[in-house]
Amino acid sequence: MKYLLTSVLSVALFSVGMSQTPPPTTPHAAHDMTEMPKQMVKMNEMIPGYLGAKDANFDKRFIDMMIPHHEGAIIAAKQVLASSERPELKQMAEKMIQAQEAEVQQLKQWRAAWYGN
Repeated sequence: MKYLLTSVLSVALFSVGMSQTPPPTTPHAAHDMTEMPKQMVKMNEMIPGYLGAKDANFDKRFIDMMIPHHEGAIIAAKQVLASSERPELKQMAEKMIQAQEAEVQQLKQWRAAWYGN
């Protein structure tokens, strides 16, 4: 439950970004990712507004934003391991998974220690 607000915010930010661009109209729209990088840039531009000014909850907002961000990177890297033909990408994906999983665990430990549930 403690990450529910962050998850809802992530979906809302993604939805806002996606609603600004019409969906792809190709026959394989589900696989047409040409708009995704643009949407991710828009979402990244929203981060400073979400983090806001320095206050008592600034670090908590950062942690709550970074956990699902890193979890998304882990999901993407696992997809690379399953689907990529390039050994260079697979090697990088393995390193990303290891690093991001460690960072997620660290962020969760800090959140629990500093803010409780």
